[in-house]
Amino acid sequence: MLNQDFSIIAITDFSRFNDTNSYLKHYSTLAAHPAITRVMLREPGMDMFQYMEILEALSPHSKKVLVHSKNVTTLPQLEFILEAGLASGIHWTSQAPLGSELLSWGEHSRSCHSAQEARQLLSIAKGLDWITLSPIFHTKKPYSSVPLGSTEFDTLPPALLKRTVALGGISCETLPRLASFRYLKGIACIGALASSDWENLVDLSMELFCQM
Repeated sequence: MLNQDFSIIAITDFSRFNDTNSYLKHYSTLAAHPAITRVMLREPGMDMFQYMEILEALSPHSKKVLVHSKNVTTLPQLEFILEAGLASGIHWTSQAPLGSELLSWGEHSRSCHSAQEARQLLSIAKGLDWITLSPIFHTKKPYSSVPLGSTEFDTLPPALLKRTVALGGISCETLPRLASFRYLKGIACIGALASSDWENLVDLSMELFCQM
């Protein structure tokens, strides 16, 4: 039996694809996969017209789609997208202010870059659904960040781990180092889920975290 609570989140990266069609084909395929719980449309620098076109193209999977505050920068934009049914929620950067008014509709997640920050935020922002904690392992993005290491999760109690998603440098090689954290909400990946062998990571995730 599978643990339906474990999340596998694909974070998009247009720069890894030759054209829009191959990009949309790839992320539509991911969104249609039953083990992929969210596709986070994070495209810094993309103009809003192209961003909205991509949202429209992914609309058959809108319940799995999250927009990103690097692209959706105002509450009226967010409200329009959610009311139009183009996405299920938004992921906020660690710099974004989080007042109670931002958590009144849709799914909300946020970036954190230390266990201490995660504890503080999850304790204060009760309306926050989950956070990403990154970078856990070595990754090219962000370029200046030192990996936190999997031991960062040791300081988080189960109640907070259940709202924490590991991000950064996750691959078939590094994923087993997270297997002991049984309460972890899930993983989020850019490169590993943009590659042609992404199903290997999904299968390994199912094997390590979803067998009950």
